[in-house]
Parts: sequence; structure tokens; C-alpha cells
Amino acid sequence: MLNTYKARVDGEHIDWIGKKPVGLTRGRKVTVEVSLLDDTRSPSTLKQQGETLALILENLALTNPFSDIADPVAWERELRTDRKLPGRE
Repeated sequence: MLNTYKARVDGEHIDWIGKKPVGLTRGRKVTVEVSLLDDTRSPSTLKQQGETLALILENLALTNPFSDIADPVAWERELRTDRKLPGRE
């Protein structure tokens, strides 16, 4: 069975985040597979993504996409398809 744990790797050192693997002790060697998450974006890339998102949101606000909804509460109630819970009305 494959167990997944979160950790940060600093060179050759692993810092576990949250739940740690059971039974690992210093000196015990285990085989692992490591997948690097895409959190290595540069600050300039993050800034560019933030600016792009801000532009998209600004354009969305200018188009006012929900202006044709007269009663937002009624619209949301109509849109929702939650089932009724047993014993509740």
C-alpha cells in the first residue's frame, strides 16, 4: 500500500509536515519516491500572475455579468439542488 506524507527537503534533510511515517528511526533506510511540487516559482512570475489575475477581475467587474439577475437570493435558491434531509422540511 502506498502511503503519502508531506515534507520539506533541505539538501539531504527531510522535515516532516503534519503526520509522520510510523516506525522510521535514525539509521533505518527506506525507499521513497519524491515528487517536487511546483512551488519554485520566482517572485517575478508570481507578480506577473497576480497582475494578470487583477486585470481579469477588473475586466469582469466592468462587464457586470450578473446585472440581469433581479433577485440574487431567489436566483441562488433556484440554482441550488440540495436534497431534503430526512426529518427536515
